[in-house]
Amino acid sequence: MDYQTEVVDKQKLMELLELIGGDLDSLRELIDCFLLDGPSLLDAMMEGAKSSNFEKIRRAAHTLKSNTKDFGIQNVGKLSAELEAKCKASNFENCEVMINEINAEYKKGIVKLEVLYAELNEG
Repeated sequence: MDYQTEVVDKQKLMELLELIGGDLDSLRELIDCFLLDGPSLLDAMMEGAKSSNFEKIRRAAHTLKSNTKDFGIQNVGKLSAELEAKCKASNFENCEVMINEINAEYKKGIVKLEVLYAELNEG
């Protein structure tokens, strides 16, 4: 798998900030919503894997893919897209392994996202 070396693409975050008019308070609100939604999406994926509900996995992966790409957390977006495609193709091999990878990358991404936000807020 071809992964970005950068955990968060700062340019994507800057594009999001520009899209919302440069308002750091609004960016904080978006990040907070993302931080609330992410764990529930990851939980939904794992619950889907344990109950063989692959439509549940696909939906959660699709949503997480979109959300993480908006914030520039590229590896999570790529992995989520791969998992979504596997579920669409009824290829359920290694789903739990992929979900664990997504979870690990998500954790790295949110740490870096917070660091970048703090840097923007200081500047």
